[in-house]
Amino acid sequence: MLEYTKYKNPHKYPNRLEIPRLICNTPTEADIKEYLRDKETFEKNKEEYAKNRAAHQEAEAERIRQFKVDLFAAYGVTEHPKAERTFSLAWELGHSAGLHEVESFFADLVTLIKD
Repeated sequence: MLEYTKYKNPHKYPNRLEIPRLICNTPTEADIKEYLRDKETFEKNKEEYAKNRAAHQEAEAERIRQFKVDLFAAYGVTEHPKAERTFSLAWELGHSAGLHEVESFFADLVTLIKD
């Protein structure tokens, strides 16, 4: 059984930005100024949000890659030609419940490909 705390993503998923809206049919000048300020702030924060989201996704991909490498090594199928397909099936069946479920399905499926 693998140590799952090792695969924690260090980047928190960024909070979604709220698109500014002008929500009245007859806006006052103050409403328009507030909307324009909010829109300017949104545009400034959009780039930072995209950068943080990309960092999170990159860390997530690395986390899964490392998990797969460790999983293959733990079950002795690092060079096995069907290891990737076995992992794909285990991922499909269990990733929504967490890495422990992926490993559980992998452990069950790997017996089919081992000699």
